[in-house]
Amino acid sequence: MICKQNKVKLIIHFYSEVAEKLNCESIHLPLFKLKENYEKLSKFKTIGTSVHSVEEAIEAQKLGATYISAGHIFATDCKKDLPPRGLEFLKN
Repeated sequence: MICKQNKVKLIIHFYSEVAEKLNCESIHLPLFKLKENYEKLSKFKTIGTSVHSVEEAIEAQKLGATYISAGHIFATDCKKDLPPRGLEFLKN
């Protein structure tokens, strides 16, 4: 695998079955997918998810997430209809 040859960590997004087949140790899932599959994820060393509230962050931790990605903090063109959560969200 090109990542191993170059000592770069690979994180597979969404497709846990693909990560398994590739013997990838790291997975990033939407929270709903983490909820559906948390019992099957013990084989992964790194399990990440995106959260959009403090409550989701707590839930992700309980489900075994080893890291979370908090979004979105600042205004962005790809989320024009959603107000940014701001730095206060991260402080909580």
